[in-house]
Amino acid sequence: MNPTTGLSTQHFSTTENSRSVNAAANKEDVVSLVSGIIIGIHLSCIAYVLVANLEVGSLSQTLNQRQLKLIQLIKSLIFRK
Repeated sequence: MNPTTGLSTQHFSTTENSRSVNAAANKEDVVSLVSGIIIGIHLSCIAYVLVANLEVGSLSQTLNQRQLKLIQLIKSLIFRK
């Protein structure tokens, strides 16, 4: 209520206002989705390159059996035939 006039004012959102708010929210959702996809692709490429470059034979002196099995499991998941 406005103290000087004693009248209360209400602001109704118009269709145009709600459309612009929805468009802004949709833009943020799309940006978030695309960013997540790009980050996911980069992480999977990094993992692919790291695992593809691992040679289990040359690492056998430094890694224990458990770590070797984990590397072989990751390779088998990535390079499914």
